Amino acid sequence: MRKGKPDRAYPIPNMLPQSYQTHLQGQLSPQHWRILHHLLLLLQVFHSVNLESLATLLPVAMTFAGRRKALQRLLTALDIQTHWLPVLTSLLKARFSPGSTLYLIVDRTQWKHRNVLMASLVWGRRAIPIYWTLLDKQGCS
Repeated sequence: MRKGKPDRAYPIPNMLPQSYQTHLQGQLSPQHWRILHHLLLLLQVFHSVNLESLATLLPVAMTFAGRRKALQRLLTALDIQTHWLPVLTSLLKARFSPGSTLYLIVDRTQWKHRNVLMASLVWGRRAIPIYWTLLDKQGCS
């Protein structure tokens, strides 16, 4: 890739509401924002959460190892408190009025060899993750 040339021949569609974009662009470095934007597109198109597969498909001018490392850095930099909860708060304020009934789901699931405890908001026929944590015990905790 030559300097000054974009690493893609097509624009990335805006898959996030403007409020999400504004918040995340203010919180992430330009490189992390660009990788996140690509990552969201890949997740929607290929429905894969395998890091190796996503690194292979990531349309940036880097070696495979560089793409994998860039994804690892981005995912390490993302934080629930800083990045997700403010976005979720603005969503709740925009979509629900005070006094609305909200349904929450609390679930524990096994993901590979880890226990994940998750709280989610029911919205229509979907569940939006609110908070999650890894449990240090095996099996039902």
